[in-house]
Amino acid sequence: MRFYIPSIAGLLLAGCTGTISGSGLTSQNETIAAVGIEGGSNTDAIEISSNSGWSCRGDLTPAQSRQLGGSVTVPLDCSDGRTGTTAMTTSLSEGNVTGTFRLSDGTTGQFILNVARFDS
Repeated sequence: MRFYIPSIAGLLLAGCTGTISGSGLTSQNETIAAVGIEGGSNTDAIEISSNSGWSCRGDLTPAQSRQLGGSVTVPLDCSDGRTGTTAMTTSLSEGNVTGTFRLSDGTTGQFILNVARFDS
């Protein structure tokens, strides 16, 4: 386990890779899993998946990955053809990232990632 100052991507350790797990709910009370992925020299991403089988992924830009605090909006592409966006906000004091999302069919939801620790 490592501890660090959270960024939107969650990890500022150059050349390091890892994931940050979280969870949430859709507006229909469907449980979702959320995972922040730090890709080292590759693209950082957010993945949202549901128990019913769909998943969505959004890639952060390098500038978004380096951002400390504040909010970013990331486009999502889903496994079932839907698209959408997620808005994520980093709380430096609480050590987490909260996110909301809206998909093209009107599905909405929210999630939280605990970025104060991650598994590498």
